[in-house]
Amino acid sequence: MELIHPIYLDVPMMVSFLAALKDGVSYESEITEKAVSTREREGEGSGSAKLPGIAGLFGLGFDLSGRLKQRSTGEEGTESKVIRKHTEASLFNLLRHSLHESHRLQIIESSSELTELRPHDLFEIRGEMLGNPLERLVDLISAFVGFLGLDLDDEAPTGGGQRRNRSNQQVPAELRQMRQEFSTEYLMMFRSMKKDVEKGRVVDLLLRSDSGVQAVVTLTREFLPQHAEELLLGGQFTVIGKAAAVLATSGSINLARRTVFGAFGGDGTQGIISSFQTGQDSGIDFGNTRLVIEAPAVQVIPLAVFV
Repeated sequence: MELIHPIYLDVPMMVSFLAALKDGVSYESEITEKAVSTREREGEGSGSAKLPGIAGLFGLGFDLSGRLKQRSTGEEGTESKVIRKHTEASLFNLLRHSLHESHRLQIIESSSELTELRPHDLFEIRGEMLGNPLERLVDLISAFVGFLGLDLDDEAPTGGGQRRNRSNQQVPAELRQMRQEFSTEYLMMFRSMKKDVEKGRVVDLLLRSDSGVQAVVTLTREFLPQHAEELLLGGQFTVIGKAAAVLATSGSINLARRTVFGAFGGDGTQGIISSFQTGQDSGIDFGNTRLVIEAPAVQVIPLAVFV
């Protein structure tokens, strides 16, 4: 059995799958061991006696002799109990092994295999984890408006946004021009996007297989350990989960669908980002941060992300 380590693990999903396959789940098992030894004892004795008295009167003599032998058998036993406890990670190892052994798990290694995958199917895909494109974009824009003396966290923009205690004399001429051209509409949209991302209970990470298949891995923050998202950036990871959407030959997934940008659709979202970059001429390549994932792709609700 291959030993694996989950970085992300949806424990309720794992327990329900394992209980269905194994008719229940126990985090511990008790083993009783009993050792028995047999003990045998044996004793022997002999003796003789002569009866005087009346026999002597008649000139008779009696000689009594005998032998006594006794055997006893007994058992001695010791009993010990061993309790073996599972961890959540060890139970997941057993579940994955069982899924592979029973051929209940589809393996996606190429785009052609997506044609056989259906929504709700359980599958496994391996590839490079590219991180969270939406959060990366928000971080880039926050840094950019910070250079302009603006702040995405301010509530009430005035004349294109409140300044962050930086006078015009402290801001280079090029940045002053860009700040004047920076529209209030852009600032309000990006501020709303930032709030939506921060309050979201789920997060989309992007994984790309060696064959070019992209997987949008939708993680629940409740099961995402601290610093795990930082670990899930770069390197090869494997994902097991249920397919939520399968884009074998056409279609797209908008990573900004849970934000204010979701109202514009995929094309509208990417168009806004591209026009913002072009209009600001900032030199920051926002356009390379794609928020719209095109086919071949799949969206997965993960059971686990592991190495």
